[in-house]
Amino acid sequence: MKAKKGETDALRNLTIPPVQMRPLLEVTPQEPKEKDTADDVAAKFTARVTKFAKALRDDVPAEVVCAIDTALVDGADYAEQVWQPIIEVLTEQLIPRAVRPVVRLTDSPGRLAQARAVISAFEDGGCLRLEPVTRPLSVDEATTALEGLLSALGQVPQCMDLVIDLWAISDDDDAQRACTAALAWLSWTDLNPWRSVAVASSAFPKDLTGVPLDTVTPLLRRDADLWRQVRQHPDGRPVDFGDYAIAHPLLGKGFRGYPNLRYTTGTRWQVWRRRTPEHLGNHRFCLICQSVLASEHWTGEACWGDAQIALRAEECSSPGSTTDWRAFGTSRHLAVVTDRLARLGEP
Repeated sequence: MKAKKGETDALRNLTIPPVQMRPLLEVTPQEPKEKDTADDVAAKFTARVTKFAKALRDDVPAEVVCAIDTALVDGADYAEQVWQPIIEVLTEQLIPRAVRPVVRLTDSPGRLAQARAVISAFEDGGCLRLEPVTRPLSVDEATTALEGLLSALGQVPQCMDLVIDLWAISDDDDAQRACTAALAWLSWTDLNPWRSVAVASSAFPKDLTGVPLDTVTPLLRRDADLWRQVRQHPDGRPVDFGDYAIAHPLLGKGFRGYPNLRYTTGTRWQVWRRRTPEHLGNHRFCLICQSVLASEHWTGEACWGDAQIALRAEECSSPGSTTDWRAFGTSRHLAVVTDRLARLGEP
């Protein structure tokens, strides 16, 4: 998940999940204002990361162990100015709460040194993210790079979570390619005793422009279907489930669209978008909430997000914003997936 307010609010309002949850949170770049200098942007970024770290420390259940990925910041003009502040913020604000830095086999020695500093501070290992779709490596290249990475971090596989990230699945062809890649890389993971191994992907569309208005539309959770096909190692070790919740892997542009709700129900997402009546503006979201409660998909208040939806269905003085709607939907998704994993053994 992106470490943005909507997602963070969902995590801050978690109850203790019925299965182990390890959110992988991607820190996003700071969007500069027109007159901002590089120093201004770096200062704002550091303040935002500090606020994010305090939210994790104070509000997220201690049983939920987060991995922090800062790779999206690499291309920013101010990147070199903020690496040390990031490390200082994480260590000063989060200790003794455990967090795990995310690394890749292609990381530079400098980035691995930074990750090692965080690992040394928290003494809880790290998270290795394989990305065979967006950062392809051969098995031989991966094996060679792994030796150097573990040496640079001063770690062994038993102290590392491994995530095979298969990016976006938009159709059946994508799903088949992802399944083939997952099985190949799961065979590679069998060479080492990792602390955990997860297969992650996203089936949620990049945006909602193709989703009909003024109705509810079901969308397939192909990421969950993929995991069902690869859920067991050949030697019987479990494969953990991972997804991008109710989002696409690409960082969105943050544009404002029609009020909408991404609502997880079993093996589907139900997506409501509301165009009419246009004069109601954001209050159209409350009409969506009323539709949810009147639908067959409503199962009662299972989480904070459900409670917020029910509140706005009953009384609409504060319909919220796109950030709030993302938070409600993310909360619902996390609750449904963890409940299904605990009861059914599948997401």
